[in-house]
Amino acid sequence: MIAASSAIETEIITLCPACSQPGALALSGGRDYVCGLPGEWSFWQCSACRSLWPNPRPVERALALLYPSNYVFTRTDENSDSAFPSGLAGSVKLAVLQRQYSYESLETGADHPLGRWFGRIFGKLLRHKAGYAVRYLPGQAHGKLLDVGCGTGAFIHWMQRLGCEVEGIEVDPVAAQRAVDRGLTVHRGRVEDIALQPNYFDAITMTHVAEHFFQPRKIFEILQRSLKPGGLLVSVSPNPSGISRRIFQNKWYALDPPRHLFLPTAAAYHRMLEPLGFAVSTRTSMRRFHWDFKESASIAMTGRVGAIDDSRMLRLLTRISGGLLSFLPGVGEEVICYARKR
Repeated sequence: MIAASSAIETEIITLCPACSQPGALALSGGRDYVCGLPGEWSFWQCSACRSLWPNPRPVERALALLYPSNYVFTRTDENSDSAFPSGLAGSVKLAVLQRQYSYESLETGADHPLGRWFGRIFGKLLRHKAGYAVRYLPGQAHGKLLDVGCGTGAFIHWMQRLGCEVEGIEVDPVAAQRAVDRGLTVHRGRVEDIALQPNYFDAITMTHVAEHFFQPRKIFEILQRSLKPGGLLVSVSPNPSGISRRIFQNKWYALDPPRHLFLPTAAAYHRMLEPLGFAVSTRTSMRRFHWDFKESASIAMTGRVGAIDDSRMLRLLTRISGGLLSFLPGVGEEVICYARKR
């Protein structure tokens, strides 16, 4: 087994964090191509649910070392889909969100007549693409919303404008302060260290957060208790069975050691959440295919991220291939888990 960074204390984890089934070595030679932390990492794969996790894995008390000063993803609003959209594409999105997700009066804010018409006619085809802007929550679920890993609060600020009572949880103090400066209620720290009220929230969302949990089952138990009966939990995370992972293996951008501690498959979400009393549905999405393919190819070709230009030709290629691949089950770049508390 290839050793992890000597600067980060590690522990041996041979059982799957999702279902406690044994795993085996699947990938070796993983490196931190995003922040440049030294060391190599091996990933094991569960024999049952096919999830991935680093083994050896960083210990919890090493958490601060995993996020150096050049890790800035929690501090940007880029690609947050939080701004009120305008123009042709924005009007399409607003029309789809009103017609398919029941966000009343959104379509009246659309400033492009052709976009409104297009959204009405092709709403069902565009349902999943537009739905990410509200994390696939129906408008009827208006109420108390908690976003775990809220960053600078861009998403919950947008949902507040749509009528939700919002709160966030964020570990990064800089990002949390920016959210507070927006006038948002944000709990600073880890989920397990915050006293959440039981049976309080109507919905809880997590976007690329579950993969950072040391103890995912424990976190989901805490969140389950904080949801009202009938409440919704939505988690979006990288798909370890997706097409980019299959192509690029240990050069896959979303592998991101040592920060990604557990990469759950769709099956893993079922195994974690159904015993907690959730009705679970899952699917995969090609939403991030362009970005993941571009950055994974950059790592494979140059050993670093950001080395490939974001050209129109590349976007056309990934859009066409992503559209074709979307018809294949389970190969999307993200797993989307949609769970309702019984």
